Amino acid sequence: ENLQYEAFLSAYTSTDYGAMHISENVLKKIVKQKTKEKKENTLKTIINFPDTIHIYRGIGDKSQKNGFSYTLDPNVARFFAFRHSIHADEVCIIEGDVQKEQIIEYIDNRGEKEVIVLPDTVLNKQITYYYGLEDMLCIYSKVISIYQKQKVYLEKYLKRNPIIGGEHDQNHLLRVLILCIFLAE
Repeated sequence: ENLQYEAFLSAYTSTDYGAMHISENVLKKIVKQKTKEKKENTLKTIINFPDTIHIYRGIGDKSQKNGFSYTLDPNVARFFAFRHSIHADEVCIIEGDVQKEQIIEYIDNRGEKEVIVLPDTVLNKQITYYYGLEDMLCIYSKVISIYQKQKVYLEKYLKRNPIIGGEHDQNHLLRVLILCIFLAE
């Protein structure tokens, strides 16, 4: 009875992107095979969690938006979102809330603080989109072009109004300038 669930869990935790071939209905059938003992072990693991848990899911080029894997750590979600992603329209973090009793499994043997949940049990979903690598390179090219033009004006200004001492020297101002241009872009 438990072999199907254990086989699923073993495959799920040892492969990347394999879960996209498992439908929600199939997962529900597999979860029904989870023994009472295994359910109790999961409950013991999450007993100290709050009743409502905020979770995150990193979505990259190869991910599916309605997957089952979420994490309690936004940094882990970011890692998975950016790990192989180059297209901006596919890089995002989905976050939301799930009730503790809706958690199918909690897996932390890889330090990922992963929870497996059904997508329809995640409430208050919000999606944050990020730039992919290609878009960042385009922005970088724009920023360098703007920076080179603005640097000339800044250097002329500093010749007329020199900075004397301190840590806010010309190099500091140039670093601030490039960061401001990145933020503006």
